[in-house]
Amino acid sequence: METVIDLWVLGAPDPEMEAIEKLLLDCSQTVVYAAASGKRVFAGNAYKADSTLPESGLDVERFSAWVECGFHGKKPEYIVDHHNPGDPGYGKGPSEFWQASSIGQVYQLLWNVAWENRLILKPTRDHIFTAAADHCLAHAYAGKCSTVDPEELLLWRIKSRAKFQGKSEELISAHVERARKAVRERAVETPFGLLADFGEETMPELLEASAREGIAFLGVGLPQRDGRRKKVLMGGSPEMISQWMATCGLKDVYGDPARGFAGGYLP
Repeated sequence: METVIDLWVLGAPDPEMEAIEKLLLDCSQTVVYAAASGKRVFAGNAYKADSTLPESGLDVERFSAWVECGFHGKKPEYIVDHHNPGDPGYGKGPSEFWQASSIGQVYQLLWNVAWENRLILKPTRDHIFTAAADHCLAHAYAGKCSTVDPEELLLWRIKSRAKFQGKSEELISAHVERARKAVRERAVETPFGLLADFGEETMPELLEASAREGIAFLGVGLPQRDGRRKKVLMGGSPEMISQWMATCGLKDVYGDPARGFAGGYLP
């Protein structure tokens, strides 16, 4: 039985979401953005959408797929996500990174949608790297994603991050190396593995550095559009993530121990 999807509603922009949007448009799908108060959602309010941009004229619940976003009091026909308990990709580790990633779930749904070119639908190398990097970057660098070569991923990440940020590859590489040195210097042993705590200090490419070093980091991000600041723990063991989520004392705590990440908002 073919899947019926009239509308794809996309959440906050990031490299994976850009790749998903292009894939959907290449497959002649109808795409809109989740919005709140008339603006496209960002990471901090992606699950508090109240409209779409542009207004679609279609029911966002009926025959729709929501990609990493949500509307209060509504439920879609299809969820494409891996951030929250109950999502199709939540709790899945590196061996299932493709099926668990949002872009991998989009591919799966597209296979069941009636469109004339589906027989040539095949994941690209860029899409496979995008899935691994977004779902479990540290695991991918550790060689735990079967179809991803860590050395190829490293080169691809520099190019893709430079393009997304509008910066040179040389500058991104320099930021990564500086952050790697800082992660190594600050790493301390905990009952759940090595952890580098950056306190209130921000530094470009900490996530990339942490993943490459195989050392978890705790840090605070830049203020979001609503003024809130987020603290994140990235690259930790399942035990480290679970313990931190239970004791961090932050607001709107989220995370997935199987993927090695967690976060919450400062009071």
